[in-house]
This record gives sequence, structure tokens and C-alpha cells, in this order.
Amino acid sequence: MKITDKILKNLCLSALLLFPLLGVFSCSDDDDDVRIYSVWTNMLNEESKQISSVYTGTWIRLDGSGFSGLEAIYCNGLQVTEYNSTYMSDSHLTFRVPSGVPMSHEIADESVRNTIRVLTSHGEGIYCNFIFKDVNKMPSITDVSYTLPKSGDFITIMGKFLNSASAVYFPGNDGNEVAVPFIEGGEDMTVTVDGTRIRVKVPQGVGERSGSIRVEMADRGENYYTPNYMFYDKAMFVHDHEGTVALDYGLDSNLDSPKNCKYYPISSISIPSLPEGARDYIFCMPELPATLPLPVATHNDDTFGFFRFSTGKQLAYLVEHSNGEFARETDARKVALQADIYINQPWSTGVVAWRMDKSSRGNGAGAWNVAAWTNNKPYDFAGSWKTVTFPIHTKYAILGEAIDTWSGVQSLFAFLNYNIQNDANLTNIKQLDNFRLFVTNLRLVPYETPEE
Repeated sequence: MKITDKILKNLCLSALLLFPLLGVFSCSDDDDDVRIYSVWTNMLNEESKQISSVYTGTWIRLDGSGFSGLEAIYCNGLQVTEYNSTYMSDSHLTFRVPSGVPMSHEIADESVRNTIRVLTSHGEGIYCNFIFKDVNKMPSITDVSYTLPKSGDFITIMGKFLNSASAVYFPGNDGNEVAVPFIEGGEDMTVTVDGTRIRVKVPQGVGERSGSIRVEMADRGENYYTPNYMFYDKAMFVHDHEGTVALDYGLDSNLDSPKNCKYYPISSISIPSLPEGARDYIFCMPELPATLPLPVATHNDDTFGFFRFSTGKQLAYLVEHSNGEFARETDARKVALQADIYINQPWSTGVVAWRMDKSSRGNGAGAWNVAAWTNNKPYDFAGSWKTVTFPIHTKYAILGEAIDTWSGVQSLFAFLNYNIQNDANLTNIKQLDNFRLFVTNLRLVPYETPEE
């Protein structure tokens, strides 16, 4: 091919690539002296970046020219009322997107839809094809059903407004992400109509590296992440180390410990109905092979069953043997505690309680209570473990504070059939027959969520 042909081809290709971008930053009816070149984020303590969409209530900055003599700014036709006068000039405008901006589907006039309009005493400028999104419908991920799955398992990602999910990405063994795309009519990735759950099949080539799951929403140009606890199993609570019984539930016979509970090394037990995934041990409430009625508790210390150990001493041991991955100075926002549970029927009543101090009651400084069900919406285990997560930062600033506080007391891991949180969504407490609960894989995990 001749050189001139190559040049002509490249010029044509460049024009084709540039053409769709022109509508993003300019409109044909802009006045020559009022121009909007680009839109940027302008949130406190966040690095500014150029954007093509924004949620309502967000502070943004316009870069352009001819803004002197400003009279008004309109977002999808709604006038802006909050400005930052410190950052207003002929070339910059900083303001907050009003919470009541109408969405594109609510606007019939195409000349107003997806626009930012700057009106001055000497003319106006319009920025087109800019998408406004309702902050009250912002997608979010709130939970993952099981964080130690193996390839071929199905897990559920829970949250809100996940309807637009186009793919789920897992941290791959080779350091690259492994994608599971959404295919209409396919089974490997499905999304509920209400957008609260994504069911996804764990792909091959994952499980050896820990990290975050990424949920891609291609049509919105957005990604949402889980914390980086997926597949993390390096800091498991241990039963025996250096000749001591660290995960000891039988402290003293006069302490009535354990209650309706039995410890089983994984090598000594086989339960056909139990999912795979327990690493070293299983606690069973009640002791096998029995099942028991689960009565409604009469107060916040009326547990169905429990076992005891020392959370503080476990954490001290894990920090010491973490090769520097964890330290006493570790920011408590970056770590959490987890355990895996399995109930022999859908979870429809009661809470899992991890009392770092067995004497703690309710939701005090030494007590966490977790439920995956809500009124009229039981949690279906679907033949898999359920990971329950207990963030440490809600009680302490650094990991060392938690270790010191919890090392001098005994912890209690229990099931309590009681609305201990006084949660309006957990009022349907009821008695169950033939109840059995399994607990395994108590562990310390990283707990950081990536940013875009």
C-alpha cells in the first residue's frame, strides 16, 4: 500500500473516532464566547477527574471560557442553587448538582435532555450528552454469600440496583481478572428483576489469589467492588498451636461451656448433607446426630448454643505469624473477622452472635450480631456455606486496640433466636423444629474496597 493511502486511511479513521466525541463537549448553538470544554469531579478529599456522568448531589467543576457575567446554570433544565464562589471565574464554574434533577427518561424535549446549560449576560453555552443519575438509585454491593468458593460453585452477590450488571470479574490465579459475562438466557450469571442479587458461577482459574470481585456495568461506564476478602484463607483461627488448645470451647465444667455444641476435627467427621469447604474443624449445634427444636428466646442472653475461646489471643497469634501482612498498627478499617455458617433449613429467624467479650450484651462494644434474613424473606443456603462478616472498625481504630481489649476476656460464638438488634426487619422471630447449625473457618481477613 502507498504511503499516501496509509495517511488517508488514518485521517479517515481519526475522524470517525473523533466524531462521536464532539457531541460530548459541544453543541451547535453555543455562543462563540461561552464555551464548556469539560466536566470534572470536585468532591472534598477526592482527586479530581474528568467525567461524562454524575450522581445528583455531587459537586462538579466546569472548565471553559466566557463564564463572566454568569446568570444561571441548568442541569437537564433545572436551575442550580448551590455554588462555590471561591472557585468561580471566567474559565471555571463549581457547583452542586441539584438533588431534583430530572432523569433523561423524564424529559421529552431533546434539546434539554442530558445537558448542562450556562447562561451569562452575553450569551449561553450548552454541554451535551452528559448523563445525570439519581443518587437514590446508585448501585451498591452489600454482601457476598460465600467468600471461599471453588471453581464451579455458585455464589450470590447482594446489593441494590444491580440490574445493569454486564459482567462479574474474579481475581485470577495469574494476577489477571477472569470474567463471567451476562448472557441473556444464560445460567452462569443471572440478575434478579429487583436488582438485589447476582447469582454467578465461579469460573476456572481462580481461588489461589485473594482480592475483590468487580461488577461491571458497561452501559453506565461504572464498576462496583466487594472488599478484597475473596478467597482469603491465610489467617484462620487455629485449634492447636505450640502445645496449647487455642480454640478451646471447654474452658471449665462449671462455666457450662459449650452449650448444645460439639467440636469436630474435619478429619474425624463425615456429614453427607454438609457442603465442602471447612478447612480444619466444624462446630455443630447441637451435637451430632441430634437436631433440636429452636425456641424463641426470652431475653438477650438466652442462647440456643455456643462455644467459647479467646478472640484476642487468636488475633495476637495470627499477627505474629502473618509475615508482616497484619500488624498491631493496622488500620481497623482495613481488616474484619469472618466465619462460615450452614443451617439445615432456610435461615428465617435468629442471629449469629460473636461476642468478643462473653459478658457483652446487645450490640455493645464487645458484641456483633448478624442476620442474613429479613421478615418474609428467608435466606436460602442453596447447599453452600454462608460467610458472615464482622467489621472491626465499628468498635476500634487499630487492630492492636482490639487485641489488647479482647485478650483478657473470653469470647462467645452463639446462635440467639431473639431480635437483639431491635431491627424492624427482624421482628418475625419464631420457633423452628429439627434445627441444626454448623460453624467453621473463623478467620481474620483484609477488608479494603477498591476505588475507581
